[in-house]
Amino acid sequence: MSFLKSISIAAAVAFLSPAQLSAQTQQVREAPEHHQHSADSDIQTLQQMRRGGNVIFFRHERTDVMRRDDPLIDLTDCSTQRNLSVAGVANSVQTGDYIRILDIPIDEVLSSPVCRSFETARLAFGRVEVGDGLFSDWNTDTRDGPTRAQDFRSLVTRSLTPGRNVVMVGHFPGGQYYGVHLEEGDAIILTSDGNGGSQMVGVIGAHRWGD
Repeated sequence: MSFLKSISIAAAVAFLSPAQLSAQTQQVREAPEHHQHSADSDIQTLQQMRRGGNVIFFRHERTDVMRRDDPLIDLTDCSTQRNLSVAGVANSVQTGDYIRILDIPIDEVLSSPVCRSFETARLAFGRVEVGDGLFSDWNTDTRDGPTRAQDFRSLVTRSLTPGRNVVMVGHFPGGQYYGVHLEEGDAIILTSDGNGGSQMVGVIGAHRWGD
């Protein structure tokens, strides 16, 4: 079952009577174990996003694999960069549509200045600002890996506000800093760990948003 199918069911569950909810719960209990785990985790992720207090970090959507960034990209000139493919454009729009259908509140949308990230955010949410700390030039950034990870995690923690969701769109290292490899279009849900830091509470694969 795809993420959107299962959380669409979860959205409907919110309107069930106690008797209907009990029957729905029994169906989940009788399902194969791996289906139970998927449905339970998807419902919990949806509930977390609806409550707010999260950073939803996306790796940019699918890109044209036949094109590489120029050795010295110009952040003001998309022609020097690897950009979204036709599928990436369509998926960005679809992801934004589903988030609105599922009534997940989005307060702020931040992006790396690289065109493939900025366009992912713009197409999905209709608004975007360039966010500090979401892009580093590998040619000039002298920080080591642990420092980059700490800086990014600190950025996430500073962005966490109870009741508000902040979307960040960036690049694959964002997932690595939380121990996850993100494919293009994948998202991770990050929230407070209760100790002044942040933790990951869910992953939504790109292939699951539109299935």
